[in-house]
Amino acid sequence: MLAINSRGIRHDAPYEKTPPLFVQAFLPIGPLVVPFNVTTKQREEAFYQHREVIAKLSGKSVSTRTFLDEDATFCSVILHSGVDCANYPSRFGADFAILHNPNARSPVGVTTFAWCEQFVVQNDRLNRLSPNQTVKTDAREE
Repeated sequence: MLAINSRGIRHDAPYEKTPPLFVQAFLPIGPLVVPFNVTTKQREEAFYQHREVIAKLSGKSVSTRTFLDEDATFCSVILHSGVDCANYPSRFGADFAILHNPNARSPVGVTTFAWCEQFVVQNDRLNRLSPNQTVKTDAREE
């Protein structure tokens, strides 16, 4: 398990429809794209852009494929928090979110962290689980 805190990032605020930045850092998922056909004046099916790297201000690139690479199989989950000593929820851990590594050598079942929000890759799709929600078809479910 790796734990990260994004409090210092300018905007990792509530993320209702977009995967949070910490998920986008470990999986090649970019921003939401909503195509609009100017000929028909109709919105087309929205999708998340595939993004393999993030460009830094220095011009260098950082891979977003960490959880798809063999080198990261040692990590089962990322535990994310966005709080600090002055900004925290009334219940300890209420802000926690978990990203499961789809290629972990020792996967952790979704029931282990059932009390918090979780992100699970299943059948090449990212699923968001609310607290106390499970995925019935997840082989890692305990």
